[in-house]
Amino acid sequence: MTPHSRRVRAAPQEVRTDTHAAGGMAAAVCRHADTKNPGQQGRPGPGPTFLLLLLALLAGCAASPEGFDGARFLAVLTAAERSADAGPHDEQAAQLVRDARSAAADVNAYTALFEKQQCVDGRLRPLETVELALREDPFSVRMKWISRVDRGRDVLYVEGENNDRLRVYTGNLPVPAVLDLDPEGALALEGSRYPITRMGLRTLARGLLLYRGESQPAAPESFRDLGSLDLDGRAVRVVGRRMTGDEPGLLLFGLDAESRLAVMVARYAAPSDDCSPPQLLDLYRYRRLNLRATLDPAVFDFARFHR
Repeated sequence: MTPHSRRVRAAPQEVRTDTHAAGGMAAAVCRHADTKNPGQQGRPGPGPTFLLLLLALLAGCAASPEGFDGARFLAVLTAAERSADAGPHDEQAAQLVRDARSAAADVNAYTALFEKQQCVDGRLRPLETVELALREDPFSVRMKWISRVDRGRDVLYVEGENNDRLRVYTGNLPVPAVLDLDPEGALALEGSRYPITRMGLRTLARGLLLYRGESQPAAPESFRDLGSLDLDGRAVRVVGRRMTGDEPGLLLFGLDAESRLAVMVARYAAPSDDCSPPQLLDLYRYRRLNLRATLDPAVFDFARFHR
């Protein structure tokens, strides 16, 4: 569900420093809690994990990617999982998920500001912002980087054209060039987790129940309703669940209240214990979404691509 981007320098050191600071604070809280209330271990309740996530929220560690207060929603998810009674919010979350999957089937051509932030080689990279034009049928993607990271880079892919190879204009490099690359190849995937063929709102909707890396689909009833956020003046409902299969993790999805579409996902590595802060693995977000866009055919025309 992600585009291609070249490897860039790691995120500023303060990102890692904040993470370690939060982890150290959390460890102190855990040790204090275990010493002060040894008889309460194993009982249901907020516990050290909840306190840890609150500390992550305050410290601004890797649990909170740029522009998204993930730590707050992770704390709610953890507290809900500890509750013996699922409550009415679970059915509400399940219905929101069903609606999002249904709404995505009706989407075809649109434009958006696409944002991604990934943890690569153990470091959280800066947020990337891309002008996106996408057509689901036939599957076509045009992406222009406008953020500080890879500014000037331009990518075009149209399924069944150009020998199924994507075309890249390396305007972000000192000596720009136009390259045709295998979308699944090492050069195209350098610095990116997923190929361009997994871009789009339909792919994001499918990931609600079967995210990449999961061996079996989740049930809509496995989601928790975690609250709302404001994204560019639009109300977005946040739902979350644990990943299935051998790769433990936590998933947070943002569902637009008006269109019902899934417009955001953030994936976290599951903490190894109650005193380990959750680590962001990737964040993908569609902002300023225009579902009524009339796309000029030239946008997806290889013959006009940087000629």
